Amino acid sequence: MNPRVSIIQHFTGDLGALGAHLPELMRELQARGAGDEVLLVDDTGTGELESWALEHFPAVRVVVKNRREGRSKAHLMGAQAASGEFLFLLGPEVRMQRGCLGPLIAALQGPNVYAATPRILQGPGGEPEMPGPLAIEQGRPVVLPSSVGADETHLRPVPFAGGSALFVRRDAFLAHAGFDALFPSPYWEDVDLGLTVWRQGMRILEVPQAVVERHPVESMEVLTVPAVDRAAIERGRLLLQWKHLDSRAGAAEHVQGLWRDAVDAALGDWREELVWLAMALDDLGAVTDSRAAVHPVQRTVADALRLSDPTRL
Repeated sequence: MNPRVSIIQHFTGDLGALGAHLPELMRELQARGAGDEVLLVDDTGTGELESWALEHFPAVRVVVKNRREGRSKAHLMGAQAASGEFLFLLGPEVRMQRGCLGPLIAALQGPNVYAATPRILQGPGGEPEMPGPLAIEQGRPVVLPSSVGADETHLRPVPFAGGSALFVRRDAFLAHAGFDALFPSPYWEDVDLGLTVWRQGMRILEVPQAVVERHPVESMEVLTVPAVDRAAIERGRLLLQWKHLDSRAGAAEHVQGLWRDAVDAALGDWREELVWLAMALDDLGAVTDSRAAVHPVQRTVADALRLSDPTRL
């Protein structure tokens, strides 16, 4: 018997795109005959989605949020409301290709597999987004470009499954309370979850036989200037590093890097870097709480980075 899957999509305002891909998705789920469900988490604050879905797709469930809080919170609310054994968390821009769910379900039957991510194409027949390794460079975490060929068809370890295409058991996701609230913006929350589960002895795999496509969508979210986006990225990078520091050598390297960057920023009048550091320092207490949630730890950060490297096989 096919296990039941709950498809959770974070809705940000593009009814046209939603109406274009939901019929194919519903046909795919009906063909599986497993009682799968679709949940749309309305993060627009307009209330328009609920009446629209009732008229056009009455089988779809809508979870209405009282205020706009972003992708991480939306996916947690969807997971809490879901009834399937498995969750497939999809961004509003992501569409499943036919036959996607079977290989993902099979991948999670492997030993110690926490989650899986499908092969992601840039549009129909587009280039695949090949996941690269996570590394620590000059005391800071970075996601490196992939050297794996686009024709690779084997299951491979990946350091994380992106928040826009994450396949996971519902009970496992809720056991971590979803993504860490330390990362409210859609930057680093998926990397943090991946690093956490790798350190706890589990694995995340890319499944090339399961394919999804990215399609552009319009968003009701407030537009941000590049400087604000960059600030959120760099704040999250610092918090991720602080949460997962696990050795004196790593801490010393990181502090030296911070000192060098702060001095360079002050001498060069690069206020942005000092602002990033100040923003992260505001959450230093929350980092301490998040560090406790990583335990029990079975792997060092260095081992987790090595084992999750997609290029090592």
